[in-house]
Amino acid sequence: LVLFHVTHLPPGLGPETLISHEETGELVPVGSFARKGARYRLAEVAGPLRAQGLTVATRAAIGDTAEEILAVAKSEAIDLIVMGTHGRHGLRHILLGSIAEKIIRQATVPVLTVRSEGEATPTAEELRLADEGAG
Repeated sequence: LVLFHVTHLPPGLGPETLISHEETGELVPVGSFARKGARYRLAEVAGPLRAQGLTVATRAAIGDTAEEILAVAKSEAIDLIVMGTHGRHGLRHILLGSIAEKIIRQATVPVLTVRSEGEATPTAEELRLADEGAG
């Protein structure tokens, strides 16, 4: 099992851009800060899985989320990609794109998407519009 987190930085903000640490005021590269946070969150998830006897590897990266996930799936010979989705619908989906959709279209292995907890179910109108747009 490989747990993987990608941090996508906004345009104009590179991994070496310095930010002020909230608690210490120290200037740290945003990439280092993001990787450290991702590794911490991944360790929180990996610990209980390892305690159940699973072999778990963790990876953290900075970059284009879909490209990074697809690259790790290939390099690690992943059999199945399981990923959370924010479930944007309608205009928000069109404007922001869909990482999950890009991965589903480009992956060479099956992709299972899991809806985020507390995510709103699309309305019948949103489903109808999405269906009409898919044709």
